[in-house]
Amino acid sequence: MSETTGSGIELRLGLFIAVFAAVLAISDLFAGKYGDDEIIAHNEQTKAYNWYMSKSIKQGMEEGHLNILQGMVAGGMVQPGHEVAVDSLLKETEKEIRRYGKEKKEILVGSASLDSTEWAQDKSGKFGVIVGANEWADKAEKLGAAGDSFDLSSLFLQMCLVMGAVGLVISSSRLKHLFFWLLVTLGSLGTWFAVTAWMAASAV
Repeated sequence: MSETTGSGIELRLGLFIAVFAAVLAISDLFAGKYGDDEIIAHNEQTKAYNWYMSKSIKQGMEEGHLNILQGMVAGGMVQPGHEVAVDSLLKETEKEIRRYGKEKKEILVGSASLDSTEWAQDKSGKFGVIVGANEWADKAEKLGAAGDSFDLSSLFLQMCLVMGAVGLVISSSRLKHLFFWLLVTLGSLGTWFAVTAWMAASAV
């Protein structure tokens, strides 16, 4: 092996090691950011489902009240002169049941999936801003898939750096070239997975 040839391949090895090390650092940075976003999405999903369940409990209580009132009417237990008041209470209870049903739907699917006439649940006094439990679940799932791609990216990039380091320390020119191409191949795969993961995560 001539000194010139050896210096050339070592220069390329060093250059590509530096490039892919930078890609690894950037990939890990984005992986951490979107990993945090995934945790937030899971937490918001849980909060939304708990909110949904609380509405279901309240709706169930109103339905119980309605059944009692209807039973009283059917059994002739309403005293004369109280029919109007009981009828008004029946209508108000039915209205509350419908309201809880609309609120549950909005909490589940989100305001964006509904017509503005169907908005029933406010947040901090504002209507049409509810992010549904299903939306948070979908976001968490997509971010999880992106996280898997970031993990593959990290794996391939770390392997490529190992190949590059081995290529620098061995003396055989042929093996140096072999490890150089292993470095490039694995690094390119890692970069592709990183770009794919970033595009998927940023689109969420």
